[in-house]
Amino acid sequence: MNEQAAAKPKNGPRFWLVLALVLVLVAVATGIGVYFFARDRVAGAQEVKQLPVYQLPLKPFTVNLADSNFRRYLRVQITIEVNKKSLISELNSKEYRARDTIISLLSGKQVTELEEKENLRLELVEAINGLLDEGEIAGVYFEEFIIQ
Repeated sequence: MNEQAAAKPKNGPRFWLVLALVLVLVAVATGIGVYFFARDRVAGAQEVKQLPVYQLPLKPFTVNLADSNFRRYLRVQITIEVNKKSLISELNSKEYRARDTIISLLSGKQVTELEEKENLRLELVEAINGLLDEGEIAGVYFEEFIIQ
């Protein structure tokens, strides 16, 4: 009978003390890991710099659309967004070419093609970037977009 009692592990205070110590160590290690991981992510997010944004609003455009069945027109006002101030000067000096390119692109469109404004934005960005010597525009925004 003494052998059976000796073979049984004791769940005394020492066992619970060791278990509590292990749990505390795991909790502390987890807390330290979360702290350093979160700190690195916040530091990385702060390192991302916002580029300056400059806008160049253009005068409104009114163009006839390429719909053969109807006489329809588009009136649109566009603002060009750039990240370099030097591009504003270049666009101002080439405004007549930019306006001609935009008019040509828009007047070749049918009403159904104008339903996808995001595709139109991408086409305009590509067309205007083709005129620039240095850099690229960041985006094109429609301030007014009326089809009649």
